[in-house]
Amino acid sequence: MSKSLRIILVEQSVEDSRLLMDTVRQGGLQAEFHHLSDIDGFQPLLEEGGWDLVISAFYPDEDSAMEVIDQVRQSRQDIPIIIVSNAVGEDRAVMLMHAGAHDFITKGNLARLVPAIERELEELEIHRCHEAAEMALRESEQRFRQLTENIGEVFWLLDAGQQNILYLSPAFEEVWERTGEWLTANPGRLLETVHPEDFHRVQSQLTKAGWADFTEEYRILLPDGQARWINTRSFPIRDEKGEVYRVAGLSIDVSHRHRLEEEREMMSRALEQSADAVVITDEQGDIVYVNPAFEEITGYSKEESLGRKTNLLKSGMQDDEFYRSMWKSITSGLPFTDIFINRRKDGELYFEAKTITPVFSIEGVLTHFVSTGKDITNRLKEKERLEMLLHYDAVTGLANRLLLQDRLNQSILQARLHGSTLGIVSVGLEFSELLGTAQEKVLGERLLKKVAQRLVDSLELNTTIARIRSDEFVILLKHLQNHEDFEVVAKSLLEAFSEPVVADGYELFLSPAIGITLYPEDQVEGEELIAHASLAMKNARHQGQGSYRFYHKTMANKQHSLSS
Repeated sequence: MSKSLRIILVEQSVEDSRLLMDTVRQGGLQAEFHHLSDIDGFQPLLEEGGWDLVISAFYPDEDSAMEVIDQVRQSRQDIPIIIVSNAVGEDRAVMLMHAGAHDFITKGNLARLVPAIERELEELEIHRCHEAAEMALRESEQRFRQLTENIGEVFWLLDAGQQNILYLSPAFEEVWERTGEWLTANPGRLLETVHPEDFHRVQSQLTKAGWADFTEEYRILLPDGQARWINTRSFPIRDEKGEVYRVAGLSIDVSHRHRLEEEREMMSRALEQSADAVVITDEQGDIVYVNPAFEEITGYSKEESLGRKTNLLKSGMQDDEFYRSMWKSITSGLPFTDIFINRRKDGELYFEAKTITPVFSIEGVLTHFVSTGKDITNRLKEKERLEMLLHYDAVTGLANRLLLQDRLNQSILQARLHGSTLGIVSVGLEFSELLGTAQEKVLGERLLKKVAQRLVDSLELNTTIARIRSDEFVILLKHLQNHEDFEVVAKSLLEAFSEPVVADGYELFLSPAIGITLYPEDQVEGEELIAHASLAMKNARHQGQGSYRFYHKTMANKQHSLSS
């Protein structure tokens, strides 16, 4: 529908008026509304003319809807009237329809509004064509032909007996994709083109009343087997005595409307059945639609959500800059995609991978935002669990060798860039010598956890501590400058174990042996640094538990001699 519709809307509720206008525009119709909150001013507005439609609200305790119908009828203007209401009894609805309303729609089922408008405007157009056709027939055959041969609808004329086609407009060949002679030679062939699923309904209607009062919408089959939707309406033409002497009809190809309705229905089903949460807001961020997946994921019902801002899900876990960036993007016409930390109605946090897309009218005006999101909380938890298994020691929760190597490699790059020093500290504890094999099996895990916690408590926050063997721990130290700084750390670790470690009632006095190597002084990287720290620790152990040693290359020579 290319032209903008002029619609009078009589509705006392500002909120419902806005909802009705949004529904019409979201349905793809261009419309200019003139809103009245009551019946006052309706008649002067009506007299201006040029209106395409009147939408009036009905409230049981007032008669404004009936007054609207009466005033339109008295004006003798051919304007469809659609009544909308929250709820009304069947008797009142029938009364309004008899009074002249063209359709009655409940506010809870506004999905019918746009199709109803299209249907009424289509019927109005058909009605006007009927009137124009009849006028043309009465005035002159020439003017009649000028009319019928220049419209896209198929106009046809039967004799009184409805057996012969007196006139068939050229549009028949375009709509039916058959020649006019094919049909005029045998009018009964028209039924042969009706789709098998619609055939009996059409035939039954013709059997009851013939073509003189035929109104049906049905499908035909084209010669190539494709289907096309047709709306046919016919009416009798009477002479001065009131006798029927002709039957005229108008058949319109309404396939495009059906396709649009099917697409709308398909899109509606897709949104309703999507596993992703879908939210549509107006340009101010007020929610106008949520799908069932949104209700299930968030815990908020549709009724609780409509009309509210989307920040009802805001958890406070993301700063204002995050949301400023989002609004800057979408108000500039660009989609925004990120992971949102939201809060369900019951207070539980969840992670949502969400894309927000701006929606523009045909004129290029921003009208709505559409958000689609997936709840990825479980996926992130599983990723976190796998990350723990891959990079952390299962017993102590400390880093494992793989994570240690990764962080060491990154730290070496930073040290090289800034000219700083790194330290690798190896802490060795010989549990088996203290406990014996049998007790180590019983106390081993609990003892390791206690040792790990004591190491964590002895060092600065966020220091990388890894367990690389059963009773060997490695510490990555950054931001220290010389041997003296690292000696302070080594002494503090020894001091930390001056108190016994308690596990299952046992008090165990542990004397760690500590080995230290520095980068870039050691002139090696990665795994070799760890190996050198471990070698220094073993030298410290030979020196006696409760001591520390810095790595020196002579240690490597000594180790080589021992191995030989």
